[in-house]
Amino acid sequence: MVAKKIINIKKPLTIASHRPNSLMTSEKFGIYNQSAALARLDYWEAWRLWHIDILYQRDSLVMPSLEHQVNVAQAIFSGIPESIKVDMLQLRESLSKHKIK
Repeated sequence: MVAKKIINIKKPLTIASHRPNSLMTSEKFGIYNQSAALARLDYWEAWRLWHIDILYQRDSLVMPSLEHQVNVAQAIFSGIPESIKVDMLQLRESLSKHKIK
């Protein structure tokens, strides 16, 4: 039987940059762009549903590496808004030029 417990994590889990043109403040993707904010919310919802489904199936909650993700036929989870989807060909090319640690 798997033990069920809740653990409080007393460490920062997210770091956001509020410099000009960061992901948080850019005109195109920032939090003040309503359509971008809605797309980010849609992404979060798709991720959340995937996460719940994995837990329900009692499967592993390990996010595959970027190298794995760029070499599969489909995204890890569905429902990612087109406006924020990553171009996998560009990502593959970038990964081939730069080493990720």
